[in-house]
Amino acid sequence: MDTRTGLIEKIDFEQAEKLIMQMPCNLSSLQNKEYLVDQVNRVLQRGCEMRIWGIFESPSSVESVGGWKEWQSYFSSTGNRLMADFVGKAIRFTNPR
Repeated sequence: MDTRTGLIEKIDFEQAEKLIMQMPCNLSSLQNKEYLVDQVNRVLQRGCEMRIWGIFESPSSVESVGGWKEWQSYFSSTGNRLMADFVGKAIRFTNPR
């Protein structure tokens, strides 16, 4: 779907599966910490606004779940492996050893 025009384009199953399995944005350990934190929080907030984080009940805000570790647990408990991995990656990149 083109979010600017609202047009929906038909795609095949393989293309749909590829899109579904993509991270919402690229995270890199080379990004500065503030930028990375902003990107992840934007993804989480946008998902709350669009109510896509839950089938029956979606968190109303980023703060309603808590910090990133709580978000990672939330996504794991709801079976959203992609987002659990995404948040886990963000945690690793912002908390180097």
